Amino acid sequence: MVADPVPVTRTVFPAMDVIGLRQVLPDYNHEHQLWERLRELTAGSAVPLLPGGVAGAFYHDAEFRESQTDVEIFVQVSGPCEPEEPVTHRALPGCGVVTATLHGPYERTGTVTTQIGAYLVEHGLEARPMMNIYRVSPAQDPDPEARITDVVFPLVQSDDIPAT
Repeated sequence: MVADPVPVTRTVFPAMDVIGLRQVLPDYNHEHQLWERLRELTAGSAVPLLPGGVAGAFYHDAEFRESQTDVEIFVQVSGPCEPEEPVTHRALPGCGVVTATLHGPYERTGTVTTQIGAYLVEHGLEARPMMNIYRVSPAQDPDPEARITDVVFPLVQSDDIPAT
């Protein structure tokens, strides 16, 4: 079965402050454990979470890995803050990205990343490791078909970013 193509675009990811939690996980299916831990670590804290802010995950491995995956989840905050370790704060700079939106279960991510990879090659672009932005996550809707995820590859050089 051939997957339906998804629109791949080149755009700018905005600068923002985030808090995050990073860990090497047995595999990608264990990411939910990081989210549970972040909730526990920030419950009742003074971390200035931004209502309706961006939430996502950075995948720090240069290439796809089946196991021992280096994952950092993040949530947008309203400004600089000093969370308690192991939670960290950082200011993300705006950057050029190539992105496509996945509708449905995370198992379909490979199809979207393949299409983004083809776009990168076609346009002679080099990207950093991937991140996901969770627009509709399991926390908002338990139905895997309802998930909406922006699959994002930050560009190595992003000086001249045309929106497409």
